[in-house]
Amino acid sequence: MQLEQSGYRFADRRYAVPTLTRLLLVLILLGGLGYGAIYALANLVEPRKHEITIRVKKDGFGR
Repeated sequence: MQLEQSGYRFADRRYAVPTLTRLLLVLILLGGLGYGAIYALANLVEPRKHEITIRVKKDGFGR
């Protein structure tokens, strides 16, 4: 088997992964993890219900 330099990190092409494929794989993996985190927050976390009181100043009304 003759090894050649062709821009691959490893000289043996059976184990070399092109840079674009590796980039796409990482982006898809990160997107899947983000989607899973948002899905888990939306469906598995129950919000706490409590009353909130906000005081509004009268300065902005009645101009």
